[in-house]
Formats: sequence, structure tokens, C-alpha cells
Amino acid sequence: MSELAAWVARLRAKDGTLFSADPEVAAAAAAYLGWVDLALPDPALMTWLAGLDAGGATDIVVVGMGGSSLGALAVRDALGTPVRLHILDSTHPAEVQRVLALDPATSRYVIASKSGSTAEVDAALAALWARCEGDGSRFVAVTDPGSALERRATEESWAAIGRGVPSVGGRFSVLSVFGLLPLALAGLDFASFREGGALPDASWEAAAAMGLAWAESVKAGDDVMIVRAPGRFYGIALWLEQLVAESTGKLGTGLYPVAVRDDACEALVLEGRDGAELGRYAPQTPAELGAQFMGFQVATAACGSALGVNPFDQPNVQLAKDMARLQIARLEKGEVLASSLPLATLDEVRVAAEGAGYVAILAYVAETAANDATLRAWQAELGAVAPCSLGYGPRYQHSTGQYHKGGPRHGLHVLVVDEGAAEVPIPGRGYGFADLMRAQAYGDEAALINAGRRVVRVSLA
Repeated sequence: MSELAAWVARLRAKDGTLFSADPEVAAAAAAYLGWVDLALPDPALMTWLAGLDAGGATDIVVVGMGGSSLGALAVRDALGTPVRLHILDSTHPAEVQRVLALDPATSRYVIASKSGSTAEVDAALAALWARCEGDGSRFVAVTDPGSALERRATEESWAAIGRGVPSVGGRFSVLSVFGLLPLALAGLDFASFREGGALPDASWEAAAAMGLAWAESVKAGDDVMIVRAPGRFYGIALWLEQLVAESTGKLGTGLYPVAVRDDACEALVLEGRDGAELGRYAPQTPAELGAQFMGFQVATAACGSALGVNPFDQPNVQLAKDMARLQIARLEKGEVLASSLPLATLDEVRVAAEGAGYVAILAYVAETAANDATLRAWQAELGAVAPCSLGYGPRYQHSTGQYHKGGPRHGLHVLVVDEGAAEVPIPGRGYGFADLMRAQAYGDEAALINAGRRVVRVSLA
């Protein structure tokens, strides 16, 4: 057996010592290796998913953050779905209002949270519950067993409850019920998608070899990977950005994937910082996409192993959540939230970007065509100075946010906050979605500064 085959065998056997010699860290890693089995036959799950009733819905809305929603977004964009599939992973009032405007009588709401207590999901659920006048038949929960969300869904007679596997972390959950249930409700061939993840041995080894090559690049000083994608595959790029950045960006190291929308591409293309092509992918069927997701997960695990990090934790994410809670406490006291940073011009940001390892645009604005065009122009302009990512907040906090605070300290973080967003109330709370969005933005600003990272603030206006 080759060294690579032996490594894969240990991974499939859920050997946590692949990621650390420290018994405590190894045990923690092993506890989240359930994803390696997700493509194995599970007739009970497949039968249950096939029997789900969308209740005549013409619109399926997935409310979730990070791994709870990005998989569905990626599959929707790559393959399309017979029933319209919407993703709500924002606290910007305009994004919330877009979903609230749908007719509850023809909508089904998938509330997805492993912990059952995700702040953004809780706020959106409060608004949607009021919109549906407490009709639990319009809601489906996807959560881990024993969560507060599971208890609520049971007590309120929701249409269905999809129970996750506790040994599968959020960003590795795309082939689990978190990824499959939305696809089932939206009419996609979820069974073929999952079965595609059953890789042959040669594909496991090829994926592991790719991840080891990523790690060697990081060790050689090239810690950025550009992920170019046309619109159809851009959701996959966002999913991969989350998977790799949150898994490897810790202990001062990691690989930073930069998703770039490039409609001149016909495939998802991975490139090194120098533009050298590292891989090209264009999945056309649910099975091919399932295989691609599993391959990227194996590669990410291998990369983390070679870098000496546990790919299945996110030690620096909590800091931003804690800082946001402090901001919310200020709101509840009637205080007005504000940034601690002066406004900079784009020219000043361009100068500050010189010598940076990467630039990250962190945009707490509505994801409109006009805003997106402006931000992508900024991404291209700043990207000529240093590799530049574009993340909408708070989505990026559940994606690249871990890398920003736990990876190498050579990034420049460009905060863009919509200060004039029209408020949409959150039922039962003394503040609204615009307040919550700003609390998250300024909380992350404080978390980045506390972590010794460079942050500047720019206005979109």
C-alpha cells in the first residue's frame, strides 16, 4: 500500500491522529469525521426524503448560515431546480424583505441550524413566523438531535424535521440532510447527488494528493488560491471558499481561497497566486457535483493534516459572535451603534493594500445588481494590488471569517456598511434587522482589531 493510500485508509477509518499527535485534539478531530461515510447507502434517509411533501409550494426558502445553506445555493446555481429555491443568509433588511414578500401560502421555509440557536436564523424565523401567523405547516427544520430548534418544531407541529448527524460539521454537511432536504423539496435528484459522493479509491487518493499539494504551496509562501467561476459555478466557488478558509485558517497558517466571478470562464478554475492553473472542473449532473463536493472535502482534510491544524474546529469564530452580542447589549440600552474607524477613500485603500497578503472586502449591503457591480469593480481594482475576496456580511463570518482572525496576519480587511438601510422590525425584540446587521459588522470590526488585523472602512455611496 502506498503512503497516500495508507493516509486515505486512516481517514476513512476516522483516525484523528492524522491531524494532531495531541490526544485531546486528535479526539476532537475524530469526533467530526462522520462526513467520510455520508455517501454510504442509507435507505431509510432516502425513503424519508423521497416522501417529503412540499405542500404545493412554488418557492422553497432556505434560512441558514455557512454550511447550512451554501451547499443548496451551489447546487441550485450549478444545476437549477424545478421549484424556485431561495437562500436567506443575510440580516440586511432588504434581503429579509425579499423573502417576506413571498406568498406564505405557496412557500415552504427550511430553517437550518445545526446548533438550533444561530443568531441570524433565529431573527429571520421570528419575522417569517409572524408573516405566516404561526402556521407551523409551512416550516421544516433541519438541525441536530436535541437542539432547541428540534424541540420547537416538535411542539409547534412543523411539517417535518430533518435530523443531522452530530459527527458531521456544518461545512462538511452538503451530502447530509442539510444539503439534501432543500434539494428534495425543490425537486432535484438528491439521491444521485448523494450517490455521486461515493468515490472510487483512486479518486479518494487523487483528492488527498491535491490537498497535500495545496499545503505544500502554503508552506512555500503561496497561501492564496484563486477560484475563478462563471455565474453558474460561482456558488460552488463560495462553498469552496468557506470549506477551505474555515477549515485551514487557524494557528497563523492556512490557505485562503478567493472566489472571483469570471464569466469568461466556462468552468470552475483553481489558480495559484501566480496564475498557474491547479485544476479545472465543470460538473454537469447531480452525481458529478456530489463527487466534486466529496473530493474537495477530502482535499481540504488532507491540506489541514499537512499544515498541522484541525480542519473541523473554528476557534476564532466565537470572538466575532461575542463582540456582536456586546453591540446588541448596547442597542438594548438605547445606545446608537457606530464604527470606531474613520472613512477611507478607495485610493487610500489601494495604497494600504500594497504589500498585503490578501484584501478582503466585507460588505454589509444589499446584494443588488448595482451594489454587486460596484463591489466587483472594487475587487478587480484592488485585486491588481493583492488577491482580493468579496464577501457579503454576515455570510462571510461563517465562511472566511475564521481565516481573517486565525490565519496569517497579512490581510487588509475593508469594511463596507449600509448605514442608511430602511429598518425591518424583528418581532419580540427592541431592535430591527438593520440594527442587528450593524451590530454584526461592528462586532467583527472589533474582533479583527482585537486579533491584531488591519481594518479600514469605506462607504459604498
